[in-house]
Order: sequence, then structure tokens, then C-alpha cells
Amino acid sequence: MNIKETLKKISNLQVEKDYKKELGPFCDYRNLPIAPSMIEDKKTPVILSKKAASDYEQLVEYASTDLRAIKYPFLILGKRKELDNEDIITLEKVVHCYDIHSTLSEVKIDQNKVIEAMADENYDILVWGKVHGRLTDSQRKSSPLTKLSNTFKKRYNIREEELNIPLTELDEYEAISDATSIVDNEKEVYQITIMPTGEIAMLGIEDDKYHKFENIEIYTGDDIKPVPVESFDSKFQKQSSKSKRG
Repeated sequence: MNIKETLKKISNLQVEKDYKKELGPFCDYRNLPIAPSMIEDKKTPVILSKKAASDYEQLVEYASTDLRAIKYPFLILGKRKELDNEDIITLEKVVHCYDIHSTLSEVKIDQNKVIEAMADENYDILVWGKVHGRLTDSQRKSSPLTKLSNTFKKRYNIREEELNIPLTELDEYEAISDATSIVDNEKEVYQITIMPTGEIAMLGIEDDKYHKFENIEIYTGDDIKPVPVESFDSKFQKQSSKSKRG
């Protein structure tokens, strides 16, 4: 994992320095939490089809089951379209890519399902996803976040552990993106995180910089409903500008 390169794409290298001050020089950066509000917004609308919306609702429900602490992997296939002269992304097919031989403590990825999804020529968009479930009380007490000060959490908008994006997931996304480009260089690749609250953080990289889709909706068959998305906090824009001037 190239921590500095990843954080450059979020325009926030300072978070690494502050994390190191909090936990010491030998801290595990894989647990470094990234708040969705640290990532700038992109206006392109994203719409989940009726079938994908149904799967989304099931995944949110899954996040509140007894297996809720497991970060469940999935893929969504979709297409870029034009609607009323506006460029949109439609997410249409959810692929559950867990290995059926996974244990209850660790969900492993079925590489064959991932490769099949990458090679599916019916879609030009692939989204790598994780579901974050609510942590149990005992897991919350042993969470790396308990070692972070309130000052750090407030500075970087860090919420409960399951409402942030760990650095490892950004690293996974970039690995999936690189692998997809080998199989199908034309496919756009994004990352999506479904929070236990139903909130979605869908990210992409453009011009070597992360962005987050601010307008995500689900099609229910009767109407279109907005999905909660954490808005970009402009204080991070100011922080980035200061570091560039400095």
C-alpha cells in the first residue's frame, strides 16, 4: 500500500502525520479512517435500477443481522447513459462475490466471480463494494478508533468506525481497478460502501484525484428516491490549499 499516493488523491497528506502523532511511529495505517466528507463531490447522477435497489435494501438489512460486523464484499455492474441530455450512471446488476467456503469471522472473495464480472461485455461500469455492518459492543471497545483523540476525530470528521472508509478499502479498490483494466481497458471502475444507516459512499478517481458522487437515487418502480450521502466538508478544501501554498 502506498499511503502517501492514496492520501494525495484525497488531497490530505496531513491526516497521515496526525494519525502517526496519535498512535506512534509504528501504527497500522491500514486502519486509518477516511471520512466520506473528506472527499470532494462529483455531480454526475447515479441511479440504482429496481433490481439493484432491492439488493441494496437487502444489504442494508444484512448490516443489522448477527453477522453485521463482517465487511461483506460485492460488485455492481452498470452502464453510462444519457437521460434528458444529462450524463448519468445506472447501476443494474449486483454480483455477490463472496466465497461460499468463507468462515463466519472472515468473508473471502471468490476470484472467479470477480473475473467473470470484469469480463461481462454487457456493462461498461464495474463498482467494487463493501457493506459495513454495526459493530458489537465488544468490538467497538477494541476498535482502533478508541485510541484516537476527540481532537483528531473532530478535525477529520471521523464518525463511528462503520461510517468511515478504512485505507485498506481504498487500496482494494485500486487493485480491482488495475486488474479490470487488464481484462477490459474500456470499463470504468468505482468503489461503493454501504453503511448500516443506508448511507452510500461511491468513489472514483479522475485526474489522479478521488471524488465522491453526491447524487445517488434508487428506482423503486413507482418513483425515484434519494439515498443519503455525506456531503463534502469545505474545510478540507481549505486545508488542501494551505498545504499547497506551504
